[in-house]
Amino acid sequence: MEIIRISGYNIDEKLHIAERHLMSKQLKEHGIDSGHLVIPRPTLSTLVTNYTREAGVRSLERKIGAVCRAVALQLAEGSPEQQSLPAPTTSVGETSSLAYSSGSSDGASVSADWNATVVNAGNSLTTVSAPMAADGRAQQPLVVTPEMLEDLLGPREYVPELGERLMTPGVAMGLAWTSHGGELLFVEAISMPGTGRITVTGNLGDVMKESAQLAMSWIRAHAHTCGIQAAPLSPSGDARSIGSSVGDLMKDRDVHIHFPAGAIGKDGPSAGVTILVVLVSLFSGRCVRSDTAMTGELALRGRVLPVGGIKEKILAAHTAGVRRVLLPAHNRKDVKEISADIKDSMELFFIDTVAEALQLAFDGGLPVQSRL
Repeated sequence: MEIIRISGYNIDEKLHIAERHLMSKQLKEHGIDSGHLVIPRPTLSTLVTNYTREAGVRSLERKIGAVCRAVALQLAEGSPEQQSLPAPTTSVGETSSLAYSSGSSDGASVSADWNATVVNAGNSLTTVSAPMAADGRAQQPLVVTPEMLEDLLGPREYVPELGERLMTPGVAMGLAWTSHGGELLFVEAISMPGTGRITVTGNLGDVMKESAQLAMSWIRAHAHTCGIQAAPLSPSGDARSIGSSVGDLMKDRDVHIHFPAGAIGKDGPSAGVTILVVLVSLFSGRCVRSDTAMTGELALRGRVLPVGGIKEKILAAHTAGVRRVLLPAHNRKDVKEISADIKDSMELFFIDTVAEALQLAFDGGLPVQSRL
């Protein structure tokens, strides 16, 4: 039996589906007139990026339904002056901000504020005073802004953490393909006094463990070309000295390579370049550029081999705000599948060798002494 893999929706496709189909479906199911509730595109985008992680739109539809239920509860309350919205993240006496539209359907312009105060923390209810017309009905539809989502749905389930994770040597950002699309894959490494042992953790398959061994073998053989010295460790666990190599890089040293999110299984031949860049960063004491992600497998002689899932990986980088991506040169043909607006907003670098990857991964390039 042949397995046909179908890529998931990108963020723009999810937004179109939500606007054209999911919103009308959920409004109808919850008995809400389309004139009573508006969820503009910025709010839908926040739902997609901070509250869902999937290839399709099933979770997105459930989140939209949860917002509709909150509004349906408000509309169904008997008193027009005191209405309730669920606010599971607000404490008694705290205030949340809701808003009515000033008439703009895209939610870009918002006027009258709702001052909402929790009166019953046990039942997670929030008392809301809304602007009303003389007949007791709302003058304008309720616009759900991105700031309201934490009151309605709770804390963000997925929080970007790019900047702080790349502020120290020994960390780089890779790209992985998963069943729900592309994903950022952080790789971390630390060095400590030891006997030359290499530890790789993170719920990895055999292929990724071999990639780590391959990257370590390559850097041990070419440390002098990268200007890395087998020097004593600094207190933070990385080697700060750069110069001529003296002896074996792993002499009296252990290295631990870790892939966070250990509950998620990881495998596949696409992390070799990322692991190598992490190790060079660790041994040289230089930080990898925080705006750069990479993918590609490594050959023992330093060639960069093609990988799969290029479209999904680039879309994942774009969604996360990463604007520089290193890709194997043989995957140039796969970029044709990506829309022009996304490609125009990013810098895509196609690399054939490890030397090219190292030059692009560090600010000012890496001081390579000879061709790798």
